[in-house]
Formats: sequence, structure tokens, C-alpha cells
Amino acid sequence: IIFFSEPIVCDFVRVSYCTKGGIEYNDDEHKQLLASFADGGSIDVEKDEESGIATVTVSDPDVRNAISGYMMAELRNVVDSLAKWKSGKGLLLRGAGGTFCSGANLKFVKRSCNPTDGYKMSRFMSCTLNRLHNLPLISIALIEGAALGGGMELATACDFRVATSTAKAGFVHVRIGLVPGFGGGARLVQLLGRKKALDVLSSGHIFNAEEAMECGLIDHIIPETEDAYDAAMKWLQQHTKQSASVTHAIKEVVLNGSNRINQYTMSREIEIFSRLWGGPANREALDKS
Repeated sequence: IIFFSEPIVCDFVRVSYCTKGGIEYNDDEHKQLLASFADGGSIDVEKDEESGIATVTVSDPDVRNAISGYMMAELRNVVDSLAKWKSGKGLLLRGAGGTFCSGANLKFVKRSCNPTDGYKMSRFMSCTLNRLHNLPLISIALIEGAALGGGMELATACDFRVATSTAKAGFVHVRIGLVPGFGGGARLVQLLGRKKALDVLSSGHIFNAEEAMECGLIDHIIPETEDAYDAAMKWLQQHTKQSASVTHAIKEVVLNGSNRINQYTMSREIEIFSRLWGGPANREALDKS
């Protein structure tokens, strides 16, 4: 059971203190802690004021864009800046070097592999991805190469997902003795329904593009003859032709009608994840990697 001294607020309000069995958590302090895990990588953003579309790139190609603690902190900064972008209409999220994101950086994982740090990281990233999901911008994830584990949680925080014909996608957490910890489990149930979500999570199956399309994980496959970035941008532009104020209103209406991921649901997923992080199955899998 998790006891919170204050409710979780994961949209655009800064989270304050909470406790989990005596563990004190402060959002700002933990962002600084995550930023100190400087294992490389960056989160790069380019805003096009004319089109109102921002391109955010997860970048550490040497490790297939696996997210380090530093990158987690940077992602929060980028999301918070986009929340304040009054003229913004769209967000295209991609990975550098022809792949999307392979999950969490292994060096970071091994150095923080205990339930306390797992809880803090899960809490921080769940809030970050919920803020991403609730941005007033229409967002699209461009999946090239692999989107695995935490990378797929990042993709499902976007409104849409498009993929190249050779892309791979999977919630592979079970392969290292874990469950989603960034809010991806709850979003997956929303996206696919209970039975499909259970199948995806328990099997740890890595889907090819056609399978992911059939399952409902992605919304469009980009033909091999088209440039992936240009095709994804064109697809997003079709959904952002209206003014920024109208786009924001459309997003607000949709979120109001569909956002059933409440504070208790997110808190439970964080608690379940942190029980497994650094546990026997997780450590055994990490020792083999």
C-alpha cells in the first residue's frame, strides 16, 4: 500500500512531496538525482513556428537510444517547455540513427536496481509521460527500428504511432522480470483492451510492423518508398491544419472524454513496478545481460 501525503498531480502542476512506506519523494530533487546519471544521450527539440510542429529526438544511437537518467530529466524539461508553447499544434517524437528507443539505459538500470530507486524513477517517468500524453499538442511517435520496453511506453504516451515497414515493437518487460513502470500498462489497456493487453504483456512478444498494425499498437505503416520523417510529418500535418487554439480545444475535448487513467490507477502501477525492480527475477536477467 502506498500512502501519499499529497495527491499525485501529473499534468502541468509541479509534484510536491509524498511518502511510500516512509520513503520521501520530491519531484524536483529526484529530477536532479536522475540528471546526475550522465551516461550519455540527449533529448533534442526543434520548434517550427511557421507550422506549429515540434520535433523531439531521443538521441543516443550507440545504445539504440536507450534512456539514461539524464535523458529522463531532459525529457521532463522538454515536455514542460512544450506545454507552454502557445502557438504549438503538433509534436513528432522520433529516435536518432534509424531506431526509436530500446528502453532504459542498462548502465543506469544496474546502478539504480533497488525498489526505492525503482519507485522514484517510476513515479517521475509516469508523471512525465502523463504530461506528454496530456499536452495540448497532437502528438505522433515515429517508430523506426525498435521500440522496446520503456521505449514502447514512450510511444504509447503519444496520440498516434506510425512505423516503417521494418520496425519492431514490444512490451518486453517480462523478459527481465518486470512490468511497465512508466504508466504504459494502464495506457496499453486503454489502447487495446484488457485481453489484448494481457496477451502483449505476458508474452513479451516483439511485433513486426504488420502485426503491430493488426494488434492496434500502431496506426499507420510507412511504405519503404517514402522517407520516414517526411511521411510522418505529412501525416501529422493532416491533423494540425487548424489554428493552435482550435487544436488545443480539440485535444482538450478528447482528453476530457477518454482520460480514465486516474491517480489511483497510476499509483498502483508504480507500486507494482517498484516491487519487481531489483527483485530476484530482475537481477537474474540483468546478470545475464
